[in-house]
Amino acid sequence: MKPKLYLDTSIPSAYFDYSKPIRQLITQKWFENEASKYELYISVITIEEIERLLNISKRDKIKSLILEYNPKILKLSKVESLAPWNFKHIVSLNPIKKNS
Repeated sequence: MKPKLYLDTSIPSAYFDYSKPIRQLITQKWFENEASKYELYISVITIEEIERLLNISKRDKIKSLILEYNPKILKLSKVESLAPWNFKHIVSLNPIKKNS
């Protein structure tokens, strides 16, 4: 059974964030090499945030990425891990599991 992993809006958005090429490359490689190891989840909130993007091209690319990886969509639920893209605080799975 694959671990469940929730992706907030920042993750698929970083895939197409040309202003931060290192983060973009890391995100793209993660999707290519690691995403299949997880049961991916997003929420209706994530979808709503993506729909509000003013950059139509980026919005469409993100929606295509989501369709390609086909995450399960949560209304409101708990998952094992949360993965935001935040350089000040990158979430580690070990501390989360230890505190659960």
